[in-house]
Amino acid sequence: MSVYYYSASANTFYPSAMRADYQAAGTWPNDAAECPQEEFDMYGGGAAPDGMKRGADDSGRPAWVQMPAPTASQILSANTIERDAKLQAAGARIAPLQDAVDLGEATPDEETALIAWKRYRVALNRVDLTQYPAAWPSAPAA
Repeated sequence: MSVYYYSASANTFYPSAMRADYQAAGTWPNDAAECPQEEFDMYGGGAAPDGMKRGADDSGRPAWVQMPAPTASQILSANTIERDAKLQAAGARIAPLQDAVDLGEATPDEETALIAWKRYRVALNRVDLTQYPAAWPSAPAA
């Protein structure tokens, strides 16, 4: 069984087997404290409960702490990235359908699909990217 140390300042665990290496490199934290195996098992790598992340409690021990709400800038950035990915995927669906229409070779189902995908793309561009969570439209059926 390995022994681990927890550092509240680094918010990470250190295996005791590597302590000499960390000390030789000058990176062993001053606040590293040995932690019980149960504590490591709970906070050392498992998934955090929803809305929580690993942090330190008032005594410097690992604990689940509430994740801060995203800032307006983070919301806008994340939503913009997601919207752009959805637009790219929609464009990939639209292109061959549009080619079939342009060449006069589209079936009625392809024409209907093209209109649905274009409406979806318009709806994506109208999403309020400042809202969390954003109200994403549903993509047309494949």
